Amino acid sequence: MHLIADIYGYFSSAPASSYMPVTPFRRLDTRKSAGAALPGGDAYLVAMDQGLGRLDPNAVLTGIVVNSTVTQTTASGYLTVFPDNSDDGQQTAVVPNTSTLNFTANNTVANLGFPRSRATTPSTSTTAAAAACN
Repeated sequence: MHLIADIYGYFSSAPASSYMPVTPFRRLDTRKSAGAALPGGDAYLVAMDQGLGRLDPNAVLTGIVVNSTVTQTTASGYLTVFPDNSDDGQQTAVVPNTSTLNFTANNTVANLGFPRSRATTPSTSTTAAAAACN
């Protein structure tokens, strides 16, 4: 399975969790960056920091608008996109009991999601996590 993540905007804490659209851009495409298909059963962390040049460097991100796509699937399974809750490496990410999208073998499926952010200051990197299970 390969994972694609396209960013469409974000929510900022000022003013009052406002939605800030951006020109959509591809943040992750494992067909090109990871070089190999992702195995199921693992959680993957994807940094969504302001350093990407498309998000306001002064914003405190409270959420991200991301379209997640799985492609080249070899078995049925699901993908869950959620805020990184790994406690900065002290504990592993705990995957929620819900899925962002479900897929079958040899299928491409996409879904829009709004994972929260745990960033508290503009300089804090926002990290989303994705868990693939098949």
